[in-house]
Amino acid sequence: MFVYRSDQFERQLSRYHSLSLQVDRLCQELEQMSLNDAQTRFERIYPYLKRKEGNFRLIARIYSLETERVLAWLTVFSRGSRDYHFFLRERENYGDGSLEGGVEQSIRQWLKVEKAKAKPIITTSPHLPENLLTWFKPPRWDLDTDSSVIYESEIWLDQLSQTEIFAHSSIYYQIIEKIVENFATIGESTQWQHLKLYGQEDKYVLFSPLTFVDYLSQQIIFLIAPFNHHPFDRELAEIVDSLSIRGNGRNWLQNTNNLSLETLTNLAKRTYPSYLLAVPEMWLAIQQGNGVNLALSAEEKAILHSVSTTKTLPLFLNGRAGSGKSTMLFYLFAEYCDRHIKECYKSKQNLYKKPHPLFLTYNRGVAELARSKVFSLLESNYRFLADRNEFKPIPSITPFFKTFRSFLLNLLPTETKIFFREDNYISFHRFRQLCRRSWRNYSPEKCWLAIRTFIKGYYLDERDQYFTDEDYQEIPKKEKSLSVEEFQQIYRHVWRWYQNYTKENQLWDDQDLIRQVLHLKCYRPEYTAIFCDEAQDFTRLELKLIMGISVFSRYDLEQEQFIDSFPFAFAGDPLQTLNPTGFRWESLQAAFYNEILSILTPTKKLPLDKHFTELKCNYRSVASIVGLSNLIQLWRKFLFNYSEIKPQQARKFSQFVPQKFIIGQNISSTAIQTLLKDTLILIPWDEGGEKDFVLQDEILGKFLTEENQAEIPWNILSTTAAKGLEFKQVILYKFGECCPRGLLQLKTEPKEEEKYFLNKLYVAISRATERLFIIDSPRGEEKLWQYASDRNFLEEFLNLIEHSETKIDWQQQIQLVEIGINPQIIASDDLESLAQTFKQDGLNTENPESLKRAYQAYQQLGNQHQAIFCLAWFLKFTSSFVKAGKHFLTLKDVSEACDCFWRGMAWQELLNLLSSQENQAQSFSQYQSLIPLIKFLAENNLSVQTNSEIIKLETLLNFTEFLARELQQSKLPEYLYTTQGQIALKKYPKIIHKLLEQNYPLSLLQWQQIGLVLASYGEFTNREIEKNAAECFYHGKNYALALKFWEKVVNEPEKSCETKYYFAKARVTGLPDGIEYLAKAQAHQTIIYLWVKSGKPQAELWLKYLAPALEALQYWNQALIVYCWLDNIKKVQTCWQLISKDTKSISLFKKLLKYYISHQYWQEAIATMSSDLNPEIAQTPLKYYFIYLLSKSQLTPNQLNQNQKNLYLDFIQQNIINNSDWQKYLLSEQIKTTLTKIGYLHSN
Repeated sequence: MFVYRSDQFERQLSRYHSLSLQVDRLCQELEQMSLNDAQTRFERIYPYLKRKEGNFRLIARIYSLETERVLAWLTVFSRGSRDYHFFLRERENYGDGSLEGGVEQSIRQWLKVEKAKAKPIITTSPHLPENLLTWFKPPRWDLDTDSSVIYESEIWLDQLSQTEIFAHSSIYYQIIEKIVENFATIGESTQWQHLKLYGQEDKYVLFSPLTFVDYLSQQIIFLIAPFNHHPFDRELAEIVDSLSIRGNGRNWLQNTNNLSLETLTNLAKRTYPSYLLAVPEMWLAIQQGNGVNLALSAEEKAILHSVSTTKTLPLFLNGRAGSGKSTMLFYLFAEYCDRHIKECYKSKQNLYKKPHPLFLTYNRGVAELARSKVFSLLESNYRFLADRNEFKPIPSITPFFKTFRSFLLNLLPTETKIFFREDNYISFHRFRQLCRRSWRNYSPEKCWLAIRTFIKGYYLDERDQYFTDEDYQEIPKKEKSLSVEEFQQIYRHVWRWYQNYTKENQLWDDQDLIRQVLHLKCYRPEYTAIFCDEAQDFTRLELKLIMGISVFSRYDLEQEQFIDSFPFAFAGDPLQTLNPTGFRWESLQAAFYNEILSILTPTKKLPLDKHFTELKCNYRSVASIVGLSNLIQLWRKFLFNYSEIKPQQARKFSQFVPQKFIIGQNISSTAIQTLLKDTLILIPWDEGGEKDFVLQDEILGKFLTEENQAEIPWNILSTTAAKGLEFKQVILYKFGECCPRGLLQLKTEPKEEEKYFLNKLYVAISRATERLFIIDSPRGEEKLWQYASDRNFLEEFLNLIEHSETKIDWQQQIQLVEIGINPQIIASDDLESLAQTFKQDGLNTENPESLKRAYQAYQQLGNQHQAIFCLAWFLKFTSSFVKAGKHFLTLKDVSEACDCFWRGMAWQELLNLLSSQENQAQSFSQYQSLIPLIKFLAENNLSVQTNSEIIKLETLLNFTEFLARELQQSKLPEYLYTTQGQIALKKYPKIIHKLLEQNYPLSLLQWQQIGLVLASYGEFTNREIEKNAAECFYHGKNYALALKFWEKVVNEPEKSCETKYYFAKARVTGLPDGIEYLAKAQAHQTIIYLWVKSGKPQAELWLKYLAPALEALQYWNQALIVYCWLDNIKKVQTCWQLISKDTKSISLFKKLLKYYISHQYWQEAIATMSSDLNPEIAQTPLKYYFIYLLSKSQLTPNQLNQNQKNLYLDFIQQNIINNSDWQKYLLSEQIKTTLTKIGYLHSN
């Protein structure tokens, strides 16, 4: 891409030589990058880019000029300078002035010159292909304008689901058809003016014809209940009473001609347009689709209508539990799944071929719920049913739903996964335990927030550096969740401890995982619509990755037209935030801008913007509790200047009002001990400090038993521990007593402690869904609760609201606390419901503390089955796997027992479980297929001594065969990256190494198979294993493979492997060339054997290795002969000298003499005959043979010096001429010839 430097930037850069060099290098790299890749080198502070270089901050920006994108360097700031801080606070205003004045015009002129140079620069991203344009069309959830709509009550759904009623569904269908056709006239009147009955064949329907006052002019048929007989008035009255409770009294019956959608959706559970009645099968499908065609509220309908008709995507839905945010995500995602399915059918493509939609969440339970709900919508929602020409089955959409962690793990390359084993994972629960032990004076929640959101999760560039305490000072104040002092303390102490601890113990957390994925760039842009639930605490890096996996990140969308709706949606719960002072819109908006919008439209050319929608409705808590929560929100709004806070609207009604009981005034300490025994108590303490609070409290302290002082009662929770949970009834205990003094006084600079407390109070109140009680001391009443009951004090805050409509909205949604009259109503809590809540939370979030509470609650109920169930999961989540597995066995949950025994490495228990006849019939294919591995790991005393009875060779060989099958895959199976798999992979080569050392007597095929196994996974591990593989191939006589791996992993195999390597080399090379390697291996006997076996060839290639072999074995006679053949006179003489005189045979003398004379070694020949003859040889005719050889030789007098001639003459005179026996062996001519050759006689 083009990289421009402004004049201001160049002037500033010229002052710093080393910085200038760094920028030069960086610019060279940037010029070769795409736009998206270039932006990864910066921290995004939209619309600018920031680069840290030591104490300097370099500011750049992307400009769009015609079809080109230019990265422009604008200025250099010094960290900590006044100008830099002003830029951070007011960057858009700053940029309009001194930073960017005239820059764009300068870039245009510069760009013309650069283009004329024809410089090879990577251009912008490609244009968007036509087949992806469909994803920019808005969803189709706009309001249905059909003139007639059917609503069904919860009673209707319950009744029609009963077999005896549904058996006559065709008759009820006909009745409903008649009601729709004759809306105004049909039906038998009842004593309730707007309720009618209509029936056929003794089947009746109770319904109400209605008209909306605040919505589209539509005919509404409200189906209330089906009957299989003509109902009595008493039956009708019971149904009306039931509906009245849901409809906040009987008002809905009095004003049915002016009914609001809000009121009706409180009463109704399902809705669909009447035109679907045209196809009976569609109506039946709707009746069978539970929880699909929901009667959405006006707010939900408005959101769906908005995203379908305006430019409101990407969307972030902010709402607490029960607000309907997840429902909105499900509806919108279903539309994109439907779009994908239709496109695939149309183009005849594989449904699961990427790109395709993706739904991400951190919670496995939420992922499964989302999949189930979206599938049901596709299968049974009337909009999708109406579009389907045929009732084809909906294909599985499971691949579209992922948990974030497993999704990231699957992106990692094979060799990296080993560093991210499940048992080394640090969850928040695990971090909290570690932090409490090491840093008791620090809030684990604040520490986790600092580490996760900022230190590890704020930014990442190619240098892979962490965010520092200095960086924290630079971020805008509105994004800070902790004070600078708090962050510095956490950074300098807790972070440094955590960083070292995780490194030393090879532990990892979610941010380590995402940093690794981003750093390695092991993700691909291959997803279309991306939806994320639980996104309230998404870090910038998580948003960065989400943008990176979008298929649209490949393209330059700013070149496209009609990009109005981008298929991204997020949902978050503000009360689930890690932020201890509450959810901060500004922080999330900044992250969203910087990591999503800056990629989609780096120059702000596209009409995309933030669309943060806060859901106002609360569907779970009754109105009075929502009203008290709103009171706290009103206080926070003005005390802390949280201008974005709005009141929630309740959708659930009850006569109950929150009540306060002040100790010593309207409740006694004795009564409290009895009443609070089985009800939920929230205390104003941080999680982990509950014990201290209880011990110090004179009332709660009595709940502790003498034998179990360390065990906090199960029903006492800190607000932090209760976050994310909901209970029918909640007791707020002594929040007022712990309230910071002067909390409710307006201040210019409120304390962090005050923000933290009011957030805790808000979270605590909003945990209750039906009943809320306050128990406090007179001091707590004076510090806090008197203000929550004071209407005049409320008016003071309401008067701070500028707009009258907004003030009325707040006024109508607030509930004050009343003084309690009857404390006994506190004891009416639902213990079964409490236990179920804790159990469900523990399972969904893998929170062992919740499961422990559930266990204790079920024990109190006497429900042993559920108690053991919760205990088993508690033990599993605290890594007590063997104990957990035994409890799961008690529950007959063999699958979970297997998993626990596997993770706890209880191999014998696991084998016993898998081998039992009862379980063999069941399908535990995952573990049954791993039996060879499990048996191998179970052999704790596996010995490799050849004389040992302990070794179970069958176990080893079965495991070898198992590995051979598994390693045929292109990458190692996932389970081999677990701790268990790694133990096996480390144990196996050690055993094989010992077998090799002992030369264990395995068959050739067995050695070869072991070699193949080691070679296969040695590629994924280390060279030593591949070296062992070579050894195994050698033992299996597969010499070619042995050589291959020796030469692959050993630098100088001839030195390291020596004999075996040379033997293998000889085998592969063949004869006679391979003799060279046998010689290097000093395989003397083998060389001799092979020479004899080959027919004693005389070729030098053989002899030059044969002779040293003979010599090495001290076969001097044979060596001498071979050296003679080789004409190696020195070696011949050496061997001759080493042969004792007594063993020198006449035959050997003859051969030696023949060698000397034939090769004209005259001196050596006469020396041998003169000095080497022993008395026995001297008596033999050898001397005559010597003369004979000389007479036949090529000797001439000039080849001898005078001394040699004299030696020869003396020898002939003394041993031949003076011996009368010469005539028996020689002819006179032979003597004469010899004398002539030595120069004694002349040839003439």
